[in-house]
Amino acid sequence: MPVNLKKPKIAPNGMIAPTNTSIFALANTTAIEQDYQELCHQFDTLVSKRAFVHWFTQDGMEVDQLTEARSDLQSIRVDLREALRDQDTE
Repeated sequence: MPVNLKKPKIAPNGMIAPTNTSIFALANTTAIEQDYQELCHQFDTLVSKRAFVHWFTQDGMEVDQLTEARSDLQSIRVDLREALRDQDTE
């Protein structure tokens, strides 16, 4: 689970206690297939423009690893879609 190093914004008079870190998790459930689709689209857009790719290559990652990560994400989407289809037929 990645931890965001920036302090999160808290709504005034909100019900959430102030904190110095925030956490983002993308769970593997059938309810978020649409979120994975959007994530794939954003990933494709950034990689096609080579936006931020230099950050990863400077840290020793190869461009092929980004392609493999995209392929893994697509596999998750396909698995979720199949699970949804199986759930609908039951």
